[in-house]
Amino acid sequence: MESGFSAGPSTGPQIGSVREAVAADAPALAEVLAAACRASYTGIIDADFLAGMNIRETTDRWESTLRENTQVPPRVAVLDGALAGFCQVGVSHDSPGRDLDTPGTGEL
Repeated sequence: MESGFSAGPSTGPQIGSVREAVAADAPALAEVLAAACRASYTGIIDADFLAGMNIRETTDRWESTLRENTQVPPRVAVLDGALAGFCQVGVSHDSPGRDLDTPGTGEL
């Protein structure tokens, strides 16, 4: 399942926006995540693992997350009508600070 996502530089004018992710974004989110992991972790994480990232399984996880977990939905960046990136905010994994009730504590 290829979305046409390219991690390379764009040429020409770009029109961008940021919005909440929706379940229909799941396939593009999976492609963007895989491309980001491959670009960021080559030489750090096993090459076979990166090459074998399962886009269908990742799509299914994103669909489930976006349908069921609405506490803090991810945001997506859209350029020229195509999903180009995302960010997600959640509870901090640092100690202390794992308390969701602590204002201003989180992880991007």
